[in-house]
Amino acid sequence: KDQYLIFRDGTYYFVKGKGSVLNALKDEKKTLAQFIKKSSLDFRNSKEEAIVQVVRHYDKIKQHD
Repeated sequence: KDQYLIFRDGTYYFVKGKGSVLNALKDEKKTLAQFIKKSSLDFRNSKEEAIVQVVRHYDKIKQHD
């Protein structure tokens, strides 16, 4: 079974789906939720790809801060 982790601010977050990804990256939760909806990311059938795209978008947002 595959497990996914996000490492942020010195802490590892286990992520299982959209909700846990948004909780791990909660400082940009609203923006990322809009991105997920606009991009029609499929966490059910392409979980790994969706997580990667969300984290890349998060990184892009944080580079501009």
